[in-house]
Amino acid sequence: MDGNVFRILSRIYLVESPIDTTLGKKEFKALADDLLNIKEPASHNQAMMNFGATICTPRLPNCTDCPIQIHCKSYHELDNVTLLPIKEKKIKRRTRHIFYIVSFNEHKYIFNKRTEQDIWKDLFDFPILLEENKKTTKKAINLALANIGINEHPAITTITQQLTHQTINAHFLTLTQTPSSFISNIYPKSIISKPNDVASPKVINLFLEKK
Repeated sequence: MDGNVFRILSRIYLVESPIDTTLGKKEFKALADDLLNIKEPASHNQAMMNFGATICTPRLPNCTDCPIQIHCKSYHELDNVTLLPIKEKKIKRRTRHIFYIVSFNEHKYIFNKRTEQDIWKDLFDFPILLEENKKTTKKAINLALANIGINEHPAITTITQQLTHQTINAHFLTLTQTPSSFISNIYPKSIISKPNDVASPKVINLFLEKK
């Protein structure tokens, strides 16, 4: 099966079965067979290859102009469609613990625009207090808060998101009040906005849905 077909099907149907395994190949073949235009198989296959070469490309897919974007599960459910397709030999799973500072007033939040070269680039999350690969003690959290002028011990809400290559444990520390120096001195690139006015990673949206 052509690589374009694997890529298109995995993204549209959000198939996380590795394409280099026996079970994965069977699953993709079944999907491809169901979609095949039996009256014009050659035209169908060529259209799939052209679509994969021009729209659903490996690294920089043109999701904005994709004619089937509305049907693409990975576009609507993943933060980055290029995570698919998956090859078992390339999977390196990791666990991340991200401690967010949540500050809001009158339905507006302090958001932080991500500029790092990762799956969340150009999306807006909350200011990050700590980011670790393992659990962090309350003492370390309180010390980190004190270092940026926050003396309260905010309530923590944890939301876990399972991605293909990683497990994200997002810990949200909701402040009751925000020090005046918080934005200008600590997070100068942050903005104040309503959630609907910015694009955020799924784990941020899951937290906001609970508010």
